[in-house]
Amino acid sequence: GYLVQHGTDPPKIHDLVVLVQYCAKFDEVFFQYQKQCAYISEYAVAFRYVDVEEVEAAEAKQAYRNAKIIYRFCKHKIKDEHNE
Repeated sequence: GYLVQHGTDPPKIHDLVVLVQYCAKFDEVFFQYQKQCAYISEYAVAFRYVDVEEVEAAEAKQAYRNAKIIYRFCKHKIKDEHNE
């Protein structure tokens, strides 16, 4: 959503680290979320392309926490810039 708001067609990828790099071209604060994005992206690739049967509960909880952090940041970033 952030890239579209800035007139950029986002690439059709699942690697959030790459998407952070695209977003950081407009605001470097996105780099602060690179670690959380890397953690989540690891699971997107693993479950989509690798035969993974289970994830430890603690890992799943951490991925969920990271996703919430990133989602909230992006949601507020889009809303705040839209209102400027």
